[in-house]
Amino acid sequence: MGKRRSPGDGALYKRPDGLWEGRVDIPPAPDGKRRTRSTYSKDRSTAAEKLRKLQAEVDAGLVTAGPATTVGEWLDYWLNEVHRSSIKPGTREDYSRIIKNHIRPRIGSKKLTKLLPEDVLAMQKGIAETSTRTAQIAHHIINRALNDAVQWERCTRNPAAVVPTPKHSKEKRDPFTVSQVHAILDAAKKVDERGTGPVLATRWAAAFLTGARKGELLGLTWDRVGLKDGTIDLEWQLQQLPQKHGCGDMNIGGIPLWPCGKTRAAYCPNKAFDVDPGDEYILCHKGLAWTRPKSAAGKRLVPLAGDLTRRLREHRDATRDQPNPHGLVWHHRDGRPISHKDDHEAWQALLVAAGIRDADDPPIDQHRTRNTTLTQLLDAGVDAHIINSVIGHSDVTVTRGYQSVDLTLARRAFENLSPLLR
Repeated sequence: MGKRRSPGDGALYKRPDGLWEGRVDIPPAPDGKRRTRSTYSKDRSTAAEKLRKLQAEVDAGLVTAGPATTVGEWLDYWLNEVHRSSIKPGTREDYSRIIKNHIRPRIGSKKLTKLLPEDVLAMQKGIAETSTRTAQIAHHIINRALNDAVQWERCTRNPAAVVPTPKHSKEKRDPFTVSQVHAILDAAKKVDERGTGPVLATRWAAAFLTGARKGELLGLTWDRVGLKDGTIDLEWQLQQLPQKHGCGDMNIGGIPLWPCGKTRAAYCPNKAFDVDPGDEYILCHKGLAWTRPKSAAGKRLVPLAGDLTRRLREHRDATRDQPNPHGLVWHHRDGRPISHKDDHEAWQALLVAAGIRDADDPPIDQHRTRNTTLTQLLDAGVDAHIINSVIGHSDVTVTRGYQSVDLTLARRAFENLSPLLR
C-alpha cells in the first residue's frame, strides 16, 4: 500500500477529456472532512508548473479550507452580517459608501488568500490623492475586516496589518468670534422676520449656547424641553436612515430584479429602514427618524442659560399656530421636519446674510458652533469634566464624571455663554 499524501503533496494526471489536472490536499475544514484544490491545463508542463505553485501556497498557509472568497465578497459579508449590530446605521452607511466607491474598485476582485500588502498600500495611495481622510477610514475598514477574516478562517494572515495608516491633517476649525456670533444671530432674526421659511433664530442661538449637534437640535421635541427648570434632553437625534426594498428580490445572473419595478429603495411602496434589530429608532417623516445614540456620552441632559430659556419660550408662543404633528421645536411652517440638507442650506445662506462668507466661497462646517461653545467655556475657566459631560464627548479620560456632574455647576458654567447674545 502506498504512503498517504500529506497536505500539500500533489497528484498530476490526465483526465478522459484530455485536460491535465493537478490536485493537492489542503488542511481539513473544522468538520474534519478532506478537502482538495485543483489546477487545470491542456499542456502537461503548464499543469505541472501550476501544481508546484499551488503546493507552495499550501505550504505557506495561503490556502484555507473555506471558499475562495474575494475581498469584495468578504467586505459585504463582514459589514452586513459580522458587524451589523455593532456599527451605527449612519456609520454603516458611510462604510458601505467607502467600500463601494473606493475599496472595491481597487482590490475588491482579488482573492482574500492572495491579497498582498502592496495591494493595500496602492489602494490607500490612490484614495489619498482625493482625500487623505477617506484613505484613513479605508485603512481602518480593510484592517478590521481582514483581522476578522483571519479569525473566521477565511485567510491565514492580514496583509493590511503591516501597512502604515495614512496620515491626515485635520482641517483647523477656528471658533467664531463673539462679534461674528452677534452678526449671525442678528441676521437670523431678520431672516425669520421675512416669514418665508422656518423660524430658526433660536435654533442657531441654541447651537452656540448648548454646543449640541445638528441632529440633536433638529430632532428636539417640546416634551424634552424643560422651560421651567431650564434643561433640554438630547437623548434622541433626527437622522436620515438608509432604506431597503421591502418587496424582496429575484436575482438573475447577479442582477437584482425588484418585483415593485423600482430601482431605488426609496421609491419602493414597501420600503423599510435598513437597520439592525438592535438599533433604537422612531419613524418621524418619510426617511427621517429619531435615533438613540449607542454611547452613554450621547445621552445627556443639558442646562440652558436663562436668556436662551426665555427665547425658547418666546419661540414656542410665536409658532404655536403653525402645524406641528411631530412636536418638534424647529420645523417647516407646514409642520414637516427640517432635513439635514435643508438645515445645511439654511446655515450657508445665513452666513452669507451675516457677511461671514461670500456665496461662492466653500461651505463653512456647522460644527464650528460647537468649537465656539467649547472655546467660550474654556476661556471662562469652566472645568473640563463639566464641559465634556454636557457637550457629549466620549473621550475615555473624562467618562468618569458623566453621571456625577452637578447640574447646578453645569448651569452656572453655561451662563458664561450669555455674552454671545446681545
